[in-house]
Amino acid sequence: MRSADGPFFPPIALWGAYAAGFLLALAADLALLNFLPMIGLRRLESGFRARFRAANPGGTDRDTIFVSLAPDASPRIYEGNWAWDVGFLSLSAERLSYWGEDVKFALKREEVVAVELGPGPTNWFSTPALYITWRDLSGSSGTLNLRPLGGGSMIQMRSDTRQLANDLRRWHAGRPLDEDSLLKPGAEWAGAGGTPKIGQVTSVAPRILVSGAMLTRDFLLNTFLGVVVIVLFGLGFPMIDDLFLADSAPNAHPSYAGIYVLGAIWLLRLFLLLPFFRAPKESQPPQTASVPASTS
Repeated sequence: MRSADGPFFPPIALWGAYAAGFLLALAADLALLNFLPMIGLRRLESGFRARFRAANPGGTDRDTIFVSLAPDASPRIYEGNWAWDVGFLSLSAERLSYWGEDVKFALKREEVVAVELGPGPTNWFSTPALYITWRDLSGSSGTLNLRPLGGGSMIQMRSDTRQLANDLRRWHAGRPLDEDSLLKPGAEWAGAGGTPKIGQVTSVAPRILVSGAMLTRDFLLNTFLGVVVIVLFGLGFPMIDDLFLADSAPNAHPSYAGIYVLGAIWLLRLFLLLPFFRAPKESQPPQTASVPASTS
């Protein structure tokens, strides 16, 4: 703990350092949120491409893009992830095909009802998702949402998702794709026919992460980590420090570093969780979807 003989900094310098430290911590958190979710996706894609080539010896993955897929018309969380499945998306002249770990399908152009941008993962980067609404001749219908995973950051994903939406809208309208399109029309894959066949899927709305027990656990965990940092670095609390002074004289220049650490942690968590507080208790489908979601 800090004693009365420890170093003393003028209040202006001290509060300036506190403000700078908080802003640096906030910038670091935002950078982690931007880049951390994309770490490991290149390796995951490489493994999936090897499996795809083994399962489709006569096909090619040259004109495919690696995407996440979810079977809902709004953002949901599936076992801690925004994606329910990952796989490859491809276009032919008349079909939109997907080859993933849990589902494979090929939608004819006339089975695609709408291609729209809508809400994506809950974060500060306004990352959208691409919603594809479909209906087949038998009357079965559904809405899927997906995001391209080839970028290195959430900001890049935002740009790629908008580009992919433009690509699929042009394809859906029967117009040629742009030169900078993410998707290039290629050959159809063997065994990828049929509309999506998806059973019951367990998921929760994003708001659940800041509700009840989950929010309490988050608060307690981060408070515990803050206390560990305070103890390891010998940071102080004024009232507690006075108990460890060699004499009974009050500390003329008490240290507020420990209080600062806990306060900064709580404010940072509040800021980073704010988008979840603003999310609806139950996610709503995008306004542009033409057909209600179905998991049949």
